[in-house]
Amino acid sequence: MEQFLNTNNVNNALDILKSNSDINNKFNLFLKEYGHRCAEELNFSVSRWREDPAFIIDVLKNYLNSNSKNPHEKIEELKMQQLKLLEDLNQKWPKWKFYIFKKALKRAQIALKAREDFKSEAVKHIALLRMSVLRIGENLTQRGLLKDSSDIFFFNLAEINNLESDENYDKDFFKKIEERKIQLKKYEDMELPGIIDDPDHISIEQKVDKKLDTFPLKGIAASYGKAEGIARVILDIKDIGRLQPGEILVTDHTDPADPGWTPIFATVKGVITNRGGLLSHACIVAREYGLPAIVNVPNATEIIKDGQYLILDGNEGTINISLEASKK
Repeated sequence: MEQFLNTNNVNNALDILKSNSDINNKFNLFLKEYGHRCAEELNFSVSRWREDPAFIIDVLKNYLNSNSKNPHEKIEELKMQQLKLLEDLNQKWPKWKFYIFKKALKRAQIALKAREDFKSEAVKHIALLRMSVLRIGENLTQRGLLKDSSDIFFFNLAEINNLESDENYDKDFFKKIEERKIQLKKYEDMELPGIIDDPDHISIEQKVDKKLDTFPLKGIAASYGKAEGIARVILDIKDIGRLQPGEILVTDHTDPADPGWTPIFATVKGVITNRGGLLSHACIVAREYGLPAIVNVPNATEIIKDGQYLILDGNEGTINISLEASKK
């Protein structure tokens, strides 16, 4: 295990996994079942876990480094808490009211699982389509029409058809790729306001006011509980490997369309986001894992710095910083 934890790249980690046939078989079984998923999985151009398991390696390291309960044990503990809460409601509410609530709860649980299963199957088909498009890209690269097979994702279908026909081949396509890469980067760096009240007057150049505040910070108390720990500011799901067990995740928001966020909730102490409401993804998952969470903290990722020691109060929705602990 120590060798695996000390690896500094994916290939070395995979080599160590392969040295243990039982662990390697289980890892491959996981990739066979869930390898079609990834961060930003609705984006055709993003590599799947089966193609690039770096994210899964980071999650495994995070779990192995954690002193917290096994995720399965945590789930069982939360189930017991749920049963106790249901029993309390059964004692407090009229029988008819509790009966309706329990029926609605059961339907919601079934519907939630069905929704996630459907989404997983839909993403599986996206992964298959991605592989088909990549094969076209590889073919065009071999013919010298593309510099890299992944550049195929910068074209629409009509342009791909032109690429496949030498007589219609546009020599400016290489230039178009570079222009579109610059345009993509520009869109990725956009900062949109929380509310767009006049879409006709929103420019991609517009910047959000980043007026900083002072501690204590205030947000929406989304999941009850208190926690203390080191802040880890994560602006991109691809950097999740920086997050260590027992730290407090500070991010802009977590995305329900991205399965990469959920696994790390098993090892963090708390969650803080710039945006979100009581029904946002971060709140729901935090409550499922029994974590304190505060959302809708304006500019949290700007104000809070990596390594600061935070005192998070999910009951009051306040965040304080311990200056002495941060210096250690």
